[in-house]
Amino acid sequence: MDDFVKMHERAPANILARIEMQLLARIPIKPVQINLDKPIASFSFDDIPKTAATNGAKLLEKNGFIGTFYVTGSHANGEFDGVKQYEPEDLRNLYKNNHEIACHTYAHPRLRGRNEMEILLDLDKNLETMRQILDDETFEFASHAFPYGEFDKVSRKVLSERFVSSRGVLRAINHGTVDFANLRTTPLERQRFTPEYLQTNIEKAIKNNGWIIFFTHDIAQNCTPYGSTPEMLEMAIEAIKKAGIEVLSVKDVANKIVKKA
Repeated sequence: MDDFVKMHERAPANILARIEMQLLARIPIKPVQINLDKPIASFSFDDIPKTAATNGAKLLEKNGFIGTFYVTGSHANGEFDGVKQYEPEDLRNLYKNNHEIACHTYAHPRLRGRNEMEILLDLDKNLETMRQILDDETFEFASHAFPYGEFDKVSRKVLSERFVSSRGVLRAINHGTVDFANLRTTPLERQRFTPEYLQTNIEKAIKNNGWIIFFTHDIAQNCTPYGSTPEMLEMAIEAIKKAGIEVLSVKDVANKIVKKA
């Protein structure tokens, strides 16, 4: 295992850490007012599993959509939790097809308890890795997602200053005043997905002219509990199309909202 990754090993959040995150989430540190004329959707994928970079991207492209792929640099050519991850060529294809390549850290660390220097070193390593893979020294990340959805006061502040937006795993439609340091999501994960759940969240986005950010991991028939089957992703795509909701990358929606604010 990469020594950089070993340095970042840490136990999952305990009950006190989870309570702290819930309390912090109630206090936005990067508040932005959403004033959209109509709802918007984004499709995002974390880590990135090989099947997300291939199956997921192809399903979006077939419908004329692009997605946001939150990439972990240390996962290239490897496995994570028993799931095959992306190969460099997959990232180059995504980039060529105008999908957003976003930051999910280099080592996929639990960011709680990390000091500012540790976090910045990880982010710099991820950016350096992406520039090498994409063969683009001018490449910059605009969007970030917290690994495991975990954060604390220090990590949230560092990430809010480094990126236009950070996305967590708290479930909600983004509307009204939102925290660009912890955007809310609508998971497409198999462990909690139902057609009714999908439709309810789309209706909330329509009602509030909100921003619905879908997120998942692998896209396969035998997907993990945190991933989606191709049918689930197709169902979400078709429901969004039927509702007439525009689909943009997280970066493009964030820029649109900031310009209107």
